[in-house]
Amino acid sequence: LRNSLTLQIRQAELIEVESLNTSEVYTMISRETKVIADAAPQLMIAVQSLVLVGMIMLYLSWLSTIALSLMGFSIVVGAWIHLHRIAETSAALHDAIKIENTMVSRFADLLNGFKEIKLSGRRSAALGEALSDVSATLVEKKVHTQGLYTQDFIASQVTFFLMTGVVVFVAPMMAKINDVTLGMITTASLFLIGPVSGVVMAIPLLGRANAAAEAVAALKQRLSRILSQHDEPQEGIAPFKTDFAAITLDNLSFHHRRSAGEEGFKVGPINLSFRRGQIVFITGGNGSGKSTLLKLLTALYRPETGSIHVDDRPVTGVNIDLYREMFAVVFADNHLFDTLWGQEQIDPEEVAELFVLLEMQDKVRLDQGRFSTTQLSGGQKKRLALIGALLEHRAVYVFDEWAADQDPHFRRKFYHDILPRLRQAGKTVIAVTHDDKYFDVADVRIHIDSGEVADIHTRDDKVSPV
Repeated sequence: LRNSLTLQIRQAELIEVESLNTSEVYTMISRETKVIADAAPQLMIAVQSLVLVGMIMLYLSWLSTIALSLMGFSIVVGAWIHLHRIAETSAALHDAIKIENTMVSRFADLLNGFKEIKLSGRRSAALGEALSDVSATLVEKKVHTQGLYTQDFIASQVTFFLMTGVVVFVAPMMAKINDVTLGMITTASLFLIGPVSGVVMAIPLLGRANAAAEAVAALKQRLSRILSQHDEPQEGIAPFKTDFAAITLDNLSFHHRRSAGEEGFKVGPINLSFRRGQIVFITGGNGSGKSTLLKLLTALYRPETGSIHVDDRPVTGVNIDLYREMFAVVFADNHLFDTLWGQEQIDPEEVAELFVLLEMQDKVRLDQGRFSTTQLSGGQKKRLALIGALLEHRAVYVFDEWAADQDPHFRRKFYHDILPRLRQAGKTVIAVTHDDKYFDVADVRIHIDSGEVADIHTRDDKVSPV
């Protein structure tokens, strides 16, 4: 189940993963799959008990049909008691799962927002109270659910013991049963208590496993519904050329959707061409659509209208993964992996050179593709991410506000050393920046305003028509 969920998430699109409740996904992969796995051996024991119940019932049928009928009636009554309330207990279990997801979200807020919490006593108290409330609600719901199972178990056991007494004391009154046979019936009835108890005790476990399985299945169904809307990438298709002439965005547009499904902020239509070996700066105010443009360019967002071409070759659903392989990206909110996943062939000399270039040789080591630490400042993390990107040797490098976390020394190094080095190697560089001091480094500067291209400046500072 974990492997299947992981595969489905990997195959989903960014916009869809962004819409997922990450706390829900974490609980599905960790807790719910564990509930299902832990239930398996106990359910097998319950199946064994059920077989014993069947064999004892056959034995009772051989001894006395009256005893069999009375005992069968007691089992039916016990089962009816449980089935009569199964809807209520199942609903309570599902409610408990939802409350647990909320609790995980609150704990994520506590850990991820710890700095902000420490700076505000009221925020800390409010979040602590929210955690306490949701924890108390979860306890109440779980106690209520377990209480329902306990009541069912007690009612079933009482019913069974009463009917055992009826079999032992009433059956001889209803039919002629000799003392030896009565002793055998009594022994069989008492022996039946253990297996029946095993089956009854497995019912709440089965209920929890079913609730967990339904929750996982609902997530898998949602992911499957998402994936069914996409074209399947095909094998055997030639990769895009690294020595391309230009990547062209033709009439691209994208709408951010609000929670109610309504159209929100719109980016586009975008008509741009990025030539190989150029340094392109993208500028614009906060919320102007720069990051969305990068996600459209790298095909992390699929456009609602328009198309992307590498020279004359269109980017489609069947080759979109190959197109994405052209890019190495360091996002503004970049996640720094502690391992360079997917990079098996790493040149130690190149690694040493890059560590010296970005002055990280005394802070971090790279051993067998793994960084010795990632507990670093924001700027240092961005430098490690840049090293990882440079080691990928992609055709196009995209940087989203990389220099924002750097001191003046590393800003100069980024603009005057690293970017020209990439251009000299024939790489295309696309960088979102606000550093007007270094605008002269760019071959082309594109200004975005309100989701549209406002103007384009070339190196000689001429404004090109859009």
